[in-house]
Amino acid sequence: MDVEKAYPDYKVLVSTDQKIYWELEQLEEKLQKDKTKKKTLQKEFNNIQNLMREKA
Repeated sequence: MDVEKAYPDYKVLVSTDQKIYWELEQLEEKLQKDKTKKKTLQKEFNNIQNLMREKA
């Protein structure tokens, strides 16, 4: 299944970088524990996106 076709309204970013994977796991844990404000989560996610772009 092509991810971009499955989610046409979303921008899809893919990385095999272990640091990116770890950062996303940490962010997901915060979301599940509901320990972070939305503004902080958005900032952290933007930082992860920037890391992905730098590696590309």
